[in-house]
Amino acid sequence: MSDPAADQLAITLDMLEKQILERESELAEWRAFLVEREAEIALGKKRAENLRTMLEEMRQFRPAAKPLSLEKYPTAQPGRPGKQSEQIRQLAKVILREAGKPIMQLDLKERMEAKGLLLQTVNPVDLIRSALRNQPEFRHIRSEGWTLVNPPE
Repeated sequence: MSDPAADQLAITLDMLEKQILERESELAEWRAFLVEREAEIALGKKRAENLRTMLEEMRQFRPAAKPLSLEKYPTAQPGRPGKQSEQIRQLAKVILREAGKPIMQLDLKERMEAKGLLLQTVNPVDLIRSALRNQPEFRHIRSEGWTLVNPPE
């Protein structure tokens, strides 16, 4: 014969253990959610810091007081991509040496224009990328921009 009190206690114990397992499972899901959320927040902070740095660079950027001679860097001629590419590479070396750090393509374009090189193309940023890509003196760093392989010391 079974003891009704013991049977009731066993049923209660079984229910309590199931509740504990359910709560542990919920807690594990919440922990996974929190880990994902913390990673999202960390990424957001890094992006915000990158934007803050870019904004500070934009605020500090001043066009050259005396633009380079247009004779040295004339307006690129449409239909002459080889000549434009060489002009881009020459001026990119000057700009990257002056900056001493990687520069994004759009910023390179703006600095080139400030120095007098006007690229006559549908997409100047793509032309800059094309001109610098696969050139031994230039290196692209993802999310930072272009830099010189052997910068001056």
